[in-house]
Amino acid sequence: MRKRLLMMAILIAAIIGFAGIKVHAAEEQLTAEEMNSAGNADMGINYTVTWEEDVDASVNKISLGEKGLLTITASKVTSESLRMLLDMNVAVYDANGKFVWECRDEEENSNPSFYVGLNAGTYYVVVEPSYASYAEGKTTTYSFGFTANQYIEAEKNNTKETATPIKTDVTYTGYLGSGFSVTDRLDDGYDVYKVKLVKGRKYRLVTTGMQGTTLCNWGAKSLDVDDIFQTNSPGKDYVASYTGDHYICVWNYGGEQFKYTIQMRTMTPSKTSITSLSGGKKSITVKWKKVTCSGYEIQYADNAKMKKAVTKTIKKSGTTKLTVKKLKAKKKYYVRVRAYKTINGKKYYSGWSKIKSVKTKK
Repeated sequence: MRKRLLMMAILIAAIIGFAGIKVHAAEEQLTAEEMNSAGNADMGINYTVTWEEDVDASVNKISLGEKGLLTITASKVTSESLRMLLDMNVAVYDANGKFVWECRDEEENSNPSFYVGLNAGTYYVVVEPSYASYAEGKTTTYSFGFTANQYIEAEKNNTKETATPIKTDVTYTGYLGSGFSVTDRLDDGYDVYKVKLVKGRKYRLVTTGMQGTTLCNWGAKSLDVDDIFQTNSPGKDYVASYTGDHYICVWNYGGEQFKYTIQMRTMTPSKTSITSLSGGKKSITVKWKKVTCSGYEIQYADNAKMKKAVTKTIKKSGTTKLTVKKLKAKKKYYVRVRAYKTINGKKYYSGWSKIKSVKTKK
């Protein structure tokens, strides 16, 4: 596919000589004239534009009431002189006309769709073919669709400063891929996310849908985006070295747009704590705080260092009480509790709660 595109680019260059031909390249800022000329666009309606010498781009103004996925579908036109479908380009700008995102479809698909996650707000969407002068007299039909989704990447998120914030243990959907010829300064080559992790807890980045040479790595707050490539990889357990924001970077050198998912999964459950500890007749009863987990371990011993401690296992996360019988009368016991998660047959433990003591009765 890459070789075909390269040969096609060389062929086109030879035909047109790069002279007097408008080749698509998104601008960093729309002009006031372009913004004022934009027509208000609604979802689910088909719009048409006929490409002429003075009409080589269609500017549309849309308003989104909430975060979600914007879909743009636009038909391509065929150039008889080049004997090929012309690539279709779509770019998105914010309410001030500042560049947000662009994508190019270079496949032999006559009616491609483009997907971009956006926060609530007003946007300008520019639709135009590559080598626009070869599209003169041709008509493109395009439309917009929108699906509200709080768990989707929000463009522009290609730096740490513009990273999409995500929560742990929630699956987020992203779209990546900017086309073979889109320039590095504006392409959708990076998707960056930030997630708050807790020091000492174990996490694992889980991904699906990664394609080709895509890299998905993550690192600490002190790293630049480029350095994140050299740190942690998906599918491996990681113990957070500090409490605070960590960054995930999904990177692709180019290619057609594709869908993927990421989730920063918490492997170790939150710590629990003892809420009540009482002594009975040769027995003790311990109660603890419920957390999200697979179960709990309760340890008790007759010394504060928990030497030769006895461990009891509770296999239900909803059970938060245990009575231990057949103990020595009028004896002081020390107790602590921890939670665990079972993932793919392996147990992941939280830290122990603070040790508390209680004395049994006669």
